[in-house]
Amino acid sequence: MSTTPAGPPSGPQDVEADLARRRAALVADAQALGEFIAPAHVKAMASEAVSSRVTRIRTRVTEALSPQRLKARATRLVDDARDGDPASLSLLTGLAAGLAILSTVALVKALRR
Repeated sequence: MSTTPAGPPSGPQDVEADLARRRAALVADAQALGEFIAPAHVKAMASEAVSSRVTRIRTRVTEALSPQRLKARATRLVDDARDGDPASLSLLTGLAAGLAILSTVALVKALRR
């Protein structure tokens, strides 16, 4: 990033000109750094990062909850249970037991009225 000429400065005027160029470059770098670390810029960068993360999460959730995907996952779960997969069997058994308990509670409440 050096802005010095190829050879060494030949006199005081060349040295002064080189120093002036270096000072100007340092001032420009300091101003650019100041703008980069300014609170408004940092806030904008953080806001953009959060916004993009929320968009990615929203897209993933929407894709995961699409009806076609849920149907495919349920079909695969039932197929795995038919094949004897213990995790699928336990999940479906738990689901069936939960529905049976829920139905029993609803029936008892309906009969008490």
